[in-house]
Amino acid sequence: MIRSFEGFGGVPEEGLVDTQKATDIAHRRRGEVTFHPRLLDLAGQDGFTPRACRPARAQTTGKDERNIGDVKQHVFVRSRRVERWAHLNPLAEPWLREGADQRVHGTLGEVVTARFAREAPHLRPLPPQRYDTAYWELRRVSWDASGEVRGDRDSVPADWAGQLVRVRITLDGQLSVYAGEACLAQHALRPAPQGWVTVPAHHAALWLRTLDVEPRLLAVSEEAATWN
Repeated sequence: MIRSFEGFGGVPEEGLVDTQKATDIAHRRRGEVTFHPRLLDLAGQDGFTPRACRPARAQTTGKDERNIGDVKQHVFVRSRRVERWAHLNPLAEPWLREGADQRVHGTLGEVVTARFAREAPHLRPLPPQRYDTAYWELRRVSWDASGEVRGDRDSVPADWAGQLVRVRITLDGQLSVYAGEACLAQHALRPAPQGWVTVPAHHAALWLRTLDVEPRLLAVSEEAATWN
């Protein structure tokens, strides 16, 4: 929805959403709907009123579901494998601009761009700050100063080994690790087969401890050999 508003260059008065757990929690008789708190938060910041499609009503749910079919037929066929949203959006945007927006709308009988040109002045301004869609999770840093997030292992400063930290994950795969308000590390998530994401400075203290242990072990071994 956020990307749509940014693509429109403004915010509509209402936002119609399909019946799904990401947007509405419960439908009751007489049309009463309990919306997801995050959707209400977004609506409050951006200034639109959320509306939910009535279940099993083709006149409204069909408008949402038809869009899914369009994306499958015209966007996914351009790439058989999409690993991240960052890969998918560049495929969708040219199709919207050069294909979908240039077609004659089946219901309105007008070219989409021409219709939008008349309706765009009625959009409300975009909010000054983009709504934060990132996910927050708790993670315990392992003994080797790394933590696992969605199959990927990422390093943090060695002083935080064994401690709980907060992890912020954006929709474009950017990872930030926080202790309180302090940001300890930032990484870009990548598939597990590509290996760990590490910063050498994070492990410097661990290496110093290891190098300090080796001479002491050698000294103990030499002392034991002398007694023997």
